[in-house]
Amino acid sequence: MAATQSQSAAALPNGYDIHLHRAHYLDRFQRDFTFTLENALLDGKNNTQIMRDLRKEVEDLKNKLEQTKIDLSRNPYSLVLVDGDGMTFRRELLKEGRAGGEKAADRLTAHVQKDTGLKPVIRIFANVEGLSRAMKTQGLIQTPSGFREFTVGVSDPCRELVDFIDVGEGKEMADTKLKSELEWHLKNYNCRKIILGVSHDNGYARILKKYENEPEILQKIQLLEGPPFGRELEALHGFTRIKYEDVFSSEKFDVYQQRSPVLPLASPISPIAKAPVTSYAAAVNAAPTITPPSSTGHGSPRPSKAQLQFSESQIQEAIRKIKRLQPRPCNNHYLKGECNYGDDECTFGHKYPLKQEELQAMRRLALQKPCNFGRDCINEKCYYSHDD
Repeated sequence: MAATQSQSAAALPNGYDIHLHRAHYLDRFQRDFTFTLENALLDGKNNTQIMRDLRKEVEDLKNKLEQTKIDLSRNPYSLVLVDGDGMTFRRELLKEGRAGGEKAADRLTAHVQKDTGLKPVIRIFANVEGLSRAMKTQGLIQTPSGFREFTVGVSDPCRELVDFIDVGEGKEMADTKLKSELEWHLKNYNCRKIILGVSHDNGYARILKKYENEPEILQKIQLLEGPPFGRELEALHGFTRIKYEDVFSSEKFDVYQQRSPVLPLASPISPIAKAPVTSYAAAVNAAPTITPPSSTGHGSPRPSKAQLQFSESQIQEAIRKIKRLQPRPCNNHYLKGECNYGDDECTFGHKYPLKQEELQAMRRLALQKPCNFGRDCINEKCYYSHDD
């Protein structure tokens, strides 16, 4: 009996240790749990603050975006660009001088506002001095100063966004100015519509063709018809075409396409040199002056005696060579002696050392295409066919 009590007493400390161990474990677990819980609560508070900050940042960005949209929409406008060297106003307006210019500006503004619902910015580029002389010669105005007065009327200060801009002498001046304006305003968000008055000049087709596959730009640009559209402009796809018949004339007119006086037949001189030339202008300087008699009307140019020296087989071989060249030689550069796009921008070749028979081959190829103006063409340098 005594032994049993002794054993029980000895076992007590062991049981106590177990309970004590459990108590320590529970205490440590409680501390760890409390720490973890406090951290979780703290993280939750931090996450809540982060979410609040993010929500505020998103709201601020939304507000800024809305304000930006409002700012961008404050001055929407439509742009009218006119190449005045060939896109001329109606005769009755021109003859009224300054009053006619004011009427033209008012009519054009009214048409554009009606069609677009936007405030128009109108820019007309032209060689004013050259137009004055040409219009006086053709009886469109009484005196050269009359056209100057007309341009003043168009640009009257009461019409603050309408300008008739004198670009000076040079065929490419109006083209270059208009092209740069077009490219700048196409990138401007506030410019919603662009109306181009260039129907007389096929050269603009090359500028516009690159936009045929861009739906947003096709919706933005409209082509304004005065004189009938040239063949290349007519072939463009996707552009809307409009007319303002009470503003612009449908007559074909170009300040740089005035007829030269008929010259008498010159006597042939020494044969032309066979040295290669790089342009028609250089070929003309190297060739003899042989002017065939002019016929009534404006048919295709007849070959000179110098041109007839080449056999048909030589011409056909030259044609085959021309067709193999990539890019093809530029007709304007080689046949007219001038190209508005220059060596860098023109997509055709300017640097081939062509011989006389190759230039004649180019003329032969060009004559296979009819001129848009037919026998009414007044461009003495035109290389297309003018035969019926």
